[in-house]
Amino acid sequence: MKDSPTRFGLSGQAAESLPALTALRGIAALLVVAFHFDIFIARLLPGGLTPASGKLYLMVDLFFVLSGFIMCHVYGHQFSQGWCKQTFRRFILARFARIYPLHLFSLVLVIGLWALMYLTDSFNRMFELTYDISALPAHLLLLQAAGTHNEATWNSPSWSISVEWMVYFLFPWLALLLAKGNKATPWLLLLFCAAGYLAIMFYFQPAYWARRWDLLGIPVEYPYPTGTIDVLTGSAILRCLCGFILGMLCHRVYMLGMAAKWATRRFLPWLIILVLVAGWHGQWLIDPLAVVLFTGLILCLANSPKGNGKGLERPVWQWLGDISYSMYLLHMPMIFAFIGVRRALYQPDPLALPMGYDLTLWQSWGLLALMFVLLCLFSTLSYRYIENPARYWLKRRFSQSGVTQGPFLVMK
Repeated sequence: MKDSPTRFGLSGQAAESLPALTALRGIAALLVVAFHFDIFIARLLPGGLTPASGKLYLMVDLFFVLSGFIMCHVYGHQFSQGWCKQTFRRFILARFARIYPLHLFSLVLVIGLWALMYLTDSFNRMFELTYDISALPAHLLLLQAAGTHNEATWNSPSWSISVEWMVYFLFPWLALLLAKGNKATPWLLLLFCAAGYLAIMFYFQPAYWARRWDLLGIPVEYPYPTGTIDVLTGSAILRCLCGFILGMLCHRVYMLGMAAKWATRRFLPWLIILVLVAGWHGQWLIDPLAVVLFTGLILCLANSPKGNGKGLERPVWQWLGDISYSMYLLHMPMIFAFIGVRRALYQPDPLALPMGYDLTLWQSWGLLALMFVLLCLFSTLSYRYIENPARYWLKRRFSQSGVTQGPFLVMK
């Protein structure tokens, strides 16, 4: 979501280029946008046609797995021999410079939109819990998903940035554990992931949704989702950690060449996607198994032929991957602005309709296409004039102030 696996590590040593994973990140970001559009604005498919579209919240778990893979790919060798305070400091500052500037910009943007809607009386009850002023300090500290609030507040997708930031502090120890542990270590970590996902599915997630129903005042006879890993606060850090560890284990398999023979078969990524869609449609594929299939997809793409300029290596896919972080953090402010403008002009209440606004499918897809175009435009501008300049400015500030010593390279 935020990093290209084609850049440099802390020592300046070039990591192997994996352009297909950059493209995968961009595609996943577009699917997240479509998922939220379907929830907040209008249905993209006739009701009941397929439950598969409702599973696109798992694209966030794909981001977590990708993040674990990429962190190992670029930074793993720095922590494989032991823990070093200076190396850890450079790593954390690099991650901060990468994620925080755009997070802060998008938060200020959402606050501005909220203030405008509040002053123009365009505010509606859908936003009362989401835009909670008491949650702002947690956002500024990247702790918004720590469980202090039950909702994903303000720029709601940033909850995943919060938990990933927390997991970054564990990454050096996990990398050292994988490097120095015995043959049983990967299996124990895999067992931890299985136990973590099951705990979320059967304990944390039902409790999370029960609290949401209570806060929203929804009668208990209306069922809430159960049996998924769809949590956004509190146990969300466990959700992120499990996906992140699976990504690290996936990278270990990749580096050992254990999947090189079968992963290069061109039909395999399509087969994995087919199984995912069929499993979600038939409602027999549980979320943890879907995340495991994500690791297979990543292995296939990581082992795909490189340097031919074809397929996912084409510039358009690399561009989407580069701007994916901006797309992820800017799409909800766009949806928020659309809802506010429509309410100001027509005074509808989105919650009065079960599926958002009453648009035809043609209107919904046309509006989504327009949103994609505008979002890609704004995200490109954000990438060029906010993300990159802010990251390199912070890099220079850290270097000049003596906070870091030695090479301080931030991935693109």
